[in-house]
Amino acid sequence: MMYLRGIEKALSDLGRKQSPIFDAILEKIVNFYKEYLERILRAANGKIDVIVTGDDFGQQNGLICSPKTWREKLLPGFREYIQIAKKYKVYVMHHTCGSVTPIIPEMIEAGLDILNPIQPFTYDMDHSMLKDKWGDKLIFHGGVSLQGPLRFGNLFEVENEVKACCEILGRNGGYIICSAHNLNADMKTENMVTLFKSYQKYCPY
Repeated sequence: MMYLRGIEKALSDLGRKQSPIFDAILEKIVNFYKEYLERILRAANGKIDVIVTGDDFGQQNGLICSPKTWREKLLPGFREYIQIAKKYKVYVMHHTCGSVTPIIPEMIEAGLDILNPIQPFTYDMDHSMLKDKWGDKLIFHGGVSLQGPLRFGNLFEVENEVKACCEILGRNGGYIICSAHNLNADMKTENMVTLFKSYQKYCPY
């Protein structure tokens, strides 16, 4: 939608009580991707284990809209999409940056299996809290910050962050170690090498 309307207009439309253009575009997008997914999974004939979808519902300090607005306008399409995957017995991973704690219960209820990227240094997304509350219902993917040691720290700090992620988010399984987003070209090569070595050391499964 942001490519059609621009990010400011898209968010403004989302925030209105009534926005016919938002509703019309959203309906087209949801219907397109539902049909797209159905055709892919049908053609794959059981050879796909996990599908990955993404829409950033969060930002650094909270959701991009109120939980009520998200539940009313975005949750229905989110749920319908996931249910198509479930029909084919496929796991679903969703990518959303930012702070999304208020809507995690609804995402689980909709059938989500894996949440990515568990972005550190965002409001109310503490790893221990997330694991304690939803670790038995949700697989976590990500967790290693691009705003911390990986970008600004030394090799010891990078290794320690990976170790902490594996100990907290990986407690009793249910964790896929990964950086919280794409690695950037301006990061130190030695930090990235240490990152991958630490993956094997602390989270070999």
